[in-house]
Amino acid sequence: MKIFINDKEITIHRGAKVLDVIRAYYAQQGKKLPCQLPIVSDAYGNSVAHDGELSEGNHLYIKTKNNRTMKTISTKLKVISGIVLLGISLMMGCGTSRRVAELPKARTIEILAVNDMHAAIDNFPRFAFMTDSLRAIYPNLILVSGGDNQTGNPANDQYPEKGMPIIELMNAVNFDLSAVGNHEFDSRLEGFEHITHKAEFDFLSGNIELPNEGDFRVKPYKIVETPNGLKTAFVSLLDINPNGIPDTHPDNVKGFMFYNPFEKAQEYLFLTDSSNLLIM
Repeated sequence: MKIFINDKEITIHRGAKVLDVIRAYYAQQGKKLPCQLPIVSDAYGNSVAHDGELSEGNHLYIKTKNNRTMKTISTKLKVISGIVLLGISLMMGCGTSRRVAELPKARTIEILAVNDMHAAIDNFPRFAFMTDSLRAIYPNLILVSGGDNQTGNPANDQYPEKGMPIIELMNAVNFDLSAVGNHEFDSRLEGFEHITHKAEFDFLSGNIELPNEGDFRVKPYKIVETPNGLKTAFVSLLDINPNGIPDTHPDNVKGFMFYNPFEKAQEYLFLTDSSNLLIM
């Protein structure tokens, strides 16, 4: 939907709050969102809450303080700055070698996770619009699937390249990775191998031993580094039934070995040494 802030048009996903569109506005202007959130009013001058809901065509205005107030603040800042500089000068004059420590800046990531899509390809136009809108607000967004992307839509399941429509759409919206779910094996060995080659994202499973025959492009884990420098490690562990395989026909996983996911999880704790966050 389209929202206007200070007469600037912002396109954002439905269900967004006032704070979401404020973030998008500052990002559009190439500015950082201030620590003290700005006061927002509607077209009639009424104050609007930051967690308020929006509807198509809303006009919002970010209030700024008058010039006189800003000049007063500027003068105070100059005085404070002078005191700080004087303090540093005195410290240096006393022969100290201490440096003024800077507090580290807070860094955040956002993770958009979906699972059990089951080839719901008819929902992808809306999903693509939503992900594009969120990426405009959150440049460090990571898009992941919890698996079971396949099975549930004849247009996908009976396609000549079985399972490819959902994979091509996932490529189009730039998924970063997908877990291997039990329904990924529904296209049998050749189909699953083909899908892992066509995907432009990584398939993950940390408790699978791949067959000697074939070339299945499946990784046990992946470390994603976002533009702000944060590293997030993802490990996927596939659930197995009492027969020691995922819930699928045994012929679909012939040649694969599956290990207890809870026992395997311990083997990936080393990733905490090379990442800021570990997600299993």
